[in-house]
Amino acid sequence: MDNFIDRIKSEKQFRETLIDSLCKGIKETSQFRDTIEYVVENRLEQIQQEAEQLYEDEDNILFLILPAIRRVWAKVFIETPKIFEMPKVVTQVPGYIPDKRLEMYQLIFNIDEFIDYLIDMFNKTKNLLSDFEHLDKTQETLTLIVDNYIAKLIHNVTSCNDIGQEIRDLKIKKIV
Repeated sequence: MDNFIDRIKSEKQFRETLIDSLCKGIKETSQFRDTIEYVVENRLEQIQQEAEQLYEDEDNILFLILPAIRRVWAKVFIETPKIFEMPKVVTQVPGYIPDKRLEMYQLIFNIDEFIDYLIDMFNKTKNLLSDFEHLDKTQETLTLIVDNYIAKLIHNVTSCNDIGQEIRDLKIKKIV
């Protein structure tokens, strides 16, 4: 496993090929690439140290971390939840005030928070799906973790009382 981390950190061509494959389907890749680079350089070793293999008979979770980050990224920036979509008819009504919920949803995403959440959930869900003998249990557990994180973000947005103020605060926080 150390070999994977060493290889992704030291072999530029291996890293680029891996990141290129993760970028498929993303139009504007620079922000996503920056996020993956950040995770590789700053968080991958911590994930390895703190996240144990979820199931004995399956691959180590470290191989699935970057695809899980890709999945959460897509759910935040590409395939956004339908709850944040406004029908075109509504947007053409005179006096329409744009819905800022999607903006808040995307601003609220934080890669460090997601990784901390991921590590915490690894520990809480270890062997959760052990009785499902025909599933790719590690992959399914990661899917559930990502979906629950997305649901958490949606809840934070939909339960916010002052979206304008929250957006302002999030923008200031990102600058500082």
